[in-house]
Amino acid sequence: MARLWDGSTGEHLSTLKGHSGPIWSVAFSPDSRQVATGSKDKTAQLWNGSTGEHVSTLEGHSGPIWSVAFSPDSCRVTMGSLDNTVRLWDAAMEQGLQTIKNAQFFSPTFLFFISSDSPCVLQDFCGRPLCWFANDFSIEKCLFSPNERFVVITTTRNQVLTIDLSSISLKSLL
Repeated sequence: MARLWDGSTGEHLSTLKGHSGPIWSVAFSPDSRQVATGSKDKTAQLWNGSTGEHVSTLEGHSGPIWSVAFSPDSCRVTMGSLDNTVRLWDAAMEQGLQTIKNAQFFSPTFLFFISSDSPCVLQDFCGRPLCWFANDFSIEKCLFSPNERFVVITTTRNQVLTIDLSSISLKSLL
């Protein structure tokens, strides 16, 4: 379960109940109209951002959902799962749009595909590759800047890498 609070007053508005397992990820849509929760129960759920009322359950993953995110226009929601897929949904129509296999990290706009026998690839949700680089390390964490211009990556080789998406350049910080 998750709780919805008024950020101005601190007043408890609602308790979001519906998952049968622990909630691992929560995201507000940028327009604050919806909340998405992702759970160990292999589902994501959409909630009304004002009232906490349950809107829908998004199913289809075979593993727990570890991350949920909305697109900047609040129209799409993405769910990342331990089954190594990302599912893209139309948030208003509650309809699945795309399933992407072998995606390891994602933002509302970009995906990283990581494979042990091929380069890492950064692509957009339309399938256009933006950049790739040799996969001679394992990525531990991947964070997108709020404006999605930069990606910061930490690796198992104790490296911190950045990708400037405006110029598609990879730089090592450490």
